[in-house]
Amino acid sequence: MDTLKNGDFKAEITLSGGSGRAKIESPADVHVEDGKITATLVWSSSSYDYMEIGGVGYTPEIVNGKAVFTVEIPALDEEISIKAETVAMSASHMIDYTLLVSGAEIRTSDNSENSESSAVSESSTSVESSTSAESSSSSDSSTISSSSTSVESSTASTTEYISSESIAVPESGTHAAPLLILIACGVGLAVVAAAVAAVIVLVLRKAKK
Repeated sequence: MDTLKNGDFKAEITLSGGSGRAKIESPADVHVEDGKITATLVWSSSSYDYMEIGGVGYTPEIVNGKAVFTVEIPALDEEISIKAETVAMSASHMIDYTLLVSGAEIRTSDNSENSESSAVSESSTSVESSTSAESSSSSDSSTISSSSTSVESSTASTTEYISSESIAVPESGTHAAPLLILIACGVGLAVVAAAVAAVIVLVLRKAKK
């Protein structure tokens, strides 16, 4: 079902009847508020001093040499019978016209509103998904950072161990000293390799998710 949007619009005007020489400027300014339609009709001359629409009479203002009427329009996209009095002749004459005001820019349908609501809902879902992805990414980064810190700690511990073992080697230069150093290096490398492997496994698991 079509409804009318509140606000100010431009609407195409079609005027027929009379001698065909009279014109109303198109598009015309139209104001809509709570279903009430008000149009500002600018005639092509200042000779029109009265208009009647739906039994209601209106008088004009003369602006830049033209008669300007502010009138209430009973319907859009329908031919409306109106009367306009002109004083251009030797005596005043009431002339019958037919007026049609286009509602193309004013009407809105329920389908359009539903479509807009759906678009807003999809946008909200997209934002939520993006937020969730960012949160997951942040969590993964935190986990990897923690694992990297663990590797660094293990490496530092190994270095300290190697250093302490080296200090403990007797200055007499026995054959046991090189063997102890080799064992310490081997242990340190094994710890580092295990830590790196753990990080790689964690990253691969996160990537599969």
